[in-house]
Amino acid sequence: MNTALGTWVAISALLLFCGFVFWVLRRVRRGQVQRRNAPDRLPDMRCPVCGQAMQAGYVLAGNGLIWQPPDARRSFFKQGIWRALPNTTNTGFVARRLHARRCERCQVLMLDYAAQV
Repeated sequence: MNTALGTWVAISALLLFCGFVFWVLRRVRRGQVQRRNAPDRLPDMRCPVCGQAMQAGYVLAGNGLIWQPPDARRSFFKQGIWRALPNTTNTGFVARRLHARRCERCQVLMLDYAAQV
């Protein structure tokens, strides 16, 4: 009986800890999200490299997009998901959709991460 009680306490503590972590992550991510179903603010544009018309679409940002200046070291641990650009991390099982334009020929991408779709 003592072993069953210890197991129950361990499982309860684990579930409580997981719930706390989930709550913290939701609060952090909720603060980053500004608005949903935002209109496309990017105008029809031409590729800055080749001058062809760019194709409209979306970028799916599942685990977040992380910006690094040119002189930064490549380190995921220092630039983890908590440092992701606003509106680029998912809060569940659905990835964020961000308005974008791309040139398939030059592989250039213009991205608007001000709001998610």
